[in-house]
Amino acid sequence: MLICACLTGAFALGQTVWSGADVTFLGAPSPDGALLSFVDLRTGDLALRVLKTGETRKLTKKPAGSEEFAYFSVFSRDGKQVAYAWRNAKGFYDLRVVNVDGSGDRVVYSNEEAGFVQPTSWSPDGSRILTLLFRKDNISQVGFVSSKTGQVEVLKSLPWVYPKKMSLSPDGRYVAFDSFAGDKPGPRDIYVLDVVGKRQWQLVESPGEDRFPLWSDDGQAVFYLSDGALCRVPVSSGKAAGAAVVVKSGLERALPLGLTRANVLLYGLRRDETAIHLAAIGAPGESKLAGSTPALSWDGSMLAYLVPVGSENYGQPARALRVRSLRGEKDWELKTSMAHIEGMQWSPDLASLLLSGSDGKGRAGLFRVDVKDGSTAVVFVSETAGFRGVPGAWKSEHEVLYADGNTVLSHNLKTRGTREFWKGGVVRAIAVGEGAEVVALQVGTSVVLVGTGQKVAIGDGELLGAQGNGFYVRRGSKLFYLPKQGGTMTQILLDGYDGGRVSPALSGPLLTFTTGGIHNEVRMLPLK
Repeated sequence: MLICACLTGAFALGQTVWSGADVTFLGAPSPDGALLSFVDLRTGDLALRVLKTGETRKLTKKPAGSEEFAYFSVFSRDGKQVAYAWRNAKGFYDLRVVNVDGSGDRVVYSNEEAGFVQPTSWSPDGSRILTLLFRKDNISQVGFVSSKTGQVEVLKSLPWVYPKKMSLSPDGRYVAFDSFAGDKPGPRDIYVLDVVGKRQWQLVESPGEDRFPLWSDDGQAVFYLSDGALCRVPVSSGKAAGAAVVVKSGLERALPLGLTRANVLLYGLRRDETAIHLAAIGAPGESKLAGSTPALSWDGSMLAYLVPVGSENYGQPARALRVRSLRGEKDWELKTSMAHIEGMQWSPDLASLLLSGSDGKGRAGLFRVDVKDGSTAVVFVSETAGFRGVPGAWKSEHEVLYADGNTVLSHNLKTRGTREFWKGGVVRAIAVGEGAEVVALQVGTSVVLVGTGQKVAIGDGELLGAQGNGFYVRRGSKLFYLPKQGGTMTQILLDGYDGGRVSPALSGPLLTFTTGGIHNEVRMLPLK
């Protein structure tokens, strides 16, 4: 066990090699540093980016019309293959391998009980892939998966907690990973697992948060982040062989993607520049605050929103839920059990929020959160839903609508009874007009108005919410209003609006909208 003695180093933040809306942090660099694997956000395919030229090429081809997509990926030690996670048509994740020229794509491991897989490193000879397996019973497992047969060798099981990153030493003997000390949540430390004896010991201990370990190419050091500083600890036979030192500070929001053979670190940076505006149609914005995913109550008196918090994640950024009284300027944070919140909607009595997303137990669907104490209850859980959950909306004080496949169900929170409300296609969004006279459903490229029988084509648009008995639709950077009787949509000119998320007050005329967004970039930093 070693306490980090942080000796400040002064190095540049590194060269930006990729930035923009297409950047994702779910891949890794090739051993020679020439390529970066990533998920193509437009298609969901696994792709490679040539860092020197900016050229990209796809390694997979998603079936037309499917909801499948690639996720985490990592290069083999010789740089000739990529192991990657793939969410299949059945709603769980396969472990797959493909050659860097796109040939030889194959499923290596597929088990519905595992649910999710995350490849992290290859063995030196390419015969095994170090993988995190996330089981449905909320147990995560560290293990090797054979790249030939798919056979699994479990090295360690971890109840309810999983490493944010783990790395296999170049000789294939040791796994470095981050985890909590003991059996309760708290700051993470760096541990080492002997893959032969399956013994574990602590490599680094410090008062702060230690995470994201990476082995150097020669196996003589482990790099990791400690409270925003990149540290290096010398290692011999898997154990600390000297004091850990800081080699670079100022990396509070960094997400290490991997080290090349030349010990060049590639890492991601995510900057949240999203702002929430409160406005009324035809009037300039009244106020602005930092945050995202706004939800305005039906009467415009309350606002729920998300703010960045804690350490970064490779997938969606970590967010905390806050509630603000717009009339009293009171603002408080809710401690919920949610891991990801995709969307929110206020209950008619303003006592709770309906959340689409997933909780800390890995369940995805629809949840209800008490706005006083943050207590969270499951409304609906779907094994096929992704981490974003399912669309849902309040129809009345005790009635909730939600999508389950090609059906919309109505659930009474008081009696717990459920009935079919509508059936006819996969629903992407639900909005309920004032008085629940009309319910709008986005089905593919159209909005179906249940109550009037109208169907309105919106192309690449997105149903956002209801105000009065009409509905807001976003198309690109333009905002439109769709009346309850259907017909022609009217463009709304909203001062400062640039295509962000909109949440209207049901009784009008207030609404909130977001501007800005998250800026991602990948940087390259040579290490000493």
